[in-house]
Amino acid sequence: MREQAPEHARTERSNYPETFGIEPHTYERDVPSVIRALASALHRFEDEAGSDEEIRQVFGGVYDAEKIEEDLAEVHRLRHVYETEDSLEERKHHLYSLVLELIICDLSNEWFPGCTVWRAYSFDDYKRQTDLFMDIPGPEGQLLTLAVDVTSSREAASHKLDDSLEEFRSGWFHDVDYFASDTDPDRPRGRQFFPRVVAGASYRNIASLARLYGAWLKAGERSKNEAMEQLRHHELARQMYQELLRQLDLAHTYLRRNLKDQPTFKQTLRESLKSHAQYVDAARRALRERYEKIKGSSGGETEPPLNGVLDAILEYA
Repeated sequence: MREQAPEHARTERSNYPETFGIEPHTYERDVPSVIRALASALHRFEDEAGSDEEIRQVFGGVYDAEKIEEDLAEVHRLRHVYETEDSLEERKHHLYSLVLELIICDLSNEWFPGCTVWRAYSFDDYKRQTDLFMDIPGPEGQLLTLAVDVTSSREAASHKLDDSLEEFRSGWFHDVDYFASDTDPDRPRGRQFFPRVVAGASYRNIASLARLYGAWLKAGERSKNEAMEQLRHHELARQMYQELLRQLDLAHTYLRRNLKDQPTFKQTLRESLKSHAQYVDAARRALRERYEKIKGSSGGETEPPLNGVLDAILEYA
């Protein structure tokens, strides 16, 4: 999700697509080589947000053509705004966040065994604060889906947490408009409601991860497994679990508190709150089970050092 800088910090600038909207000289000077080395992979990953034609095909049976065209036009409008008005710091936030999104998706089966993580379509990225979806296998084959908002800024993480946790306080899940499951193509598409969580890391952590990821991409067959082993045990693997579990714990608390404090709610609303609480509880149990295995396999008793985003999440009351 692109980060918003104060209005006064924005300046008109030309678009530099090859360097992710950053002026080439500044890109070479300010962006570490371990990030720049991933440019080709990042551009391919950007394309996974879906072309206009793909969105028309995938959702043509869900929405009428007029709505799809209106939504596509809105995406193009917002993309132009970001390309022409984002500050340099916003562009750097977006680039680092994109790196983290790419690596989370590519390492999802290593970090989150049995889970599927994929990129959201562009409309939900721009309009619904959702960068990724995560399917977690739950009880009796149930798929528990999280909408994931990715950031590389502690300040942005705090704002995003305010928004997402307010939804849980109100008893609601987050709505997205262009959902299509990578796990099960037969699942309903279009508008769906899922718990929204924030995931992220500081620039330092992302650059450290990018260095190992780039080495793995370039590694020969003999060293590929060794490179993956370093990625598998990178500090961010455990930090992602800590971030998600903390938020799901808070979400469960808020949903259960609503049930307890509002006994006069209509039966339909109480059933909805109960269902949401059970969904969140199942998701956190499934993730915690995986987290215990990740912690056990990494061999260390001490927790990894905090990053700014994790710090903001763990401190959230």
